[in-house]
Amino acid sequence: GAAAAAAVGCSWEALPRMLTGREGAVAGVLNGRLFVCGGRSGDAAAVNSVEWLDAGRSTWQAGPSMLTARAGACAGVMGGRLFAVGGWGEDENFLRSCEVLDLAVGFWQVAPPMGGSRALAAAACLPSGLYVCGGNGGDGPLRSVEFLPPPALRGGGGGLGLNAGAVEAPSPVVAAAALLSPLLALGPSAWRSAPSMTELRSAPAAAVVAGRLYVCGGLGSGKRALCSVERLDVQAGLWEPLPPMAVPRSGAAAVPAAGRLCIFGGYGGGHPPPAPPAGR
Repeated sequence: GAAAAAAVGCSWEALPRMLTGREGAVAGVLNGRLFVCGGRSGDAAAVNSVEWLDAGRSTWQAGPSMLTARAGACAGVMGGRLFAVGGWGEDENFLRSCEVLDLAVGFWQVAPPMGGSRALAAAACLPSGLYVCGGNGGDGPLRSVEFLPPPALRGGGGGLGLNAGAVEAPSPVVAAAALLSPLLALGPSAWRSAPSMTELRSAPAAAVVAGRLYVCGGLGSGKRALCSVERLDVQAGLWEPLPPMAVPRSGAAAVPAAGRLCIFGGYGGGHPPPAPPAGR
């Protein structure tokens, strides 16, 4: 509570309101800027707009729009680039597509699609790559995990690799971006399967602490909010159950801080997070 925060010298500070109200958006920090991407406003369709916080001026600025409107996606920063992965689109189809923002380029580019479609997943980065855990594949919660290795670990010329036939309904803008991108090289998807988690989890929270990937809470079978936590041992290829959180949470946020795993907010039992289209 407030007493515990005061004891460690922490306090919360109100920041400027965003330009657009968003539900199911994703966020990441690039070059010291906080980017917030996509989501939806109320019951509206998914959007592709992006904004970023100019901390020096305490204002939000419009950023480059994503190639694909997506809500319920997940995101991670790898190699100084922001990746937006999965979610559901304007037509409410579940997405497996992925795109990447490189500020040196100035716009979003097509990246390799995941092996399967998923929304409400959790993402975090390890040295071995960008990991996407759980989520909802359209038929309910998932326990599967896949990861995108950084180019240096992929081989084959170091390009991001694009399976051109696997991107949902490519628009002329998407096609043009693919042609212009110096990162793309036609070829098979670079995503790889990782060990599945011990539990089904839709809308979990994930973070890396001391080089280890933690996944917390989410919605399990029967849309039951979970308080369980597990940690991936990459070397052993196993997920390790850990002590549960004090309360069940789905749709929470997780961040590392001073070697600790901090979990914020979320929805408790009986209060589900933003639902996938058609309540799936």
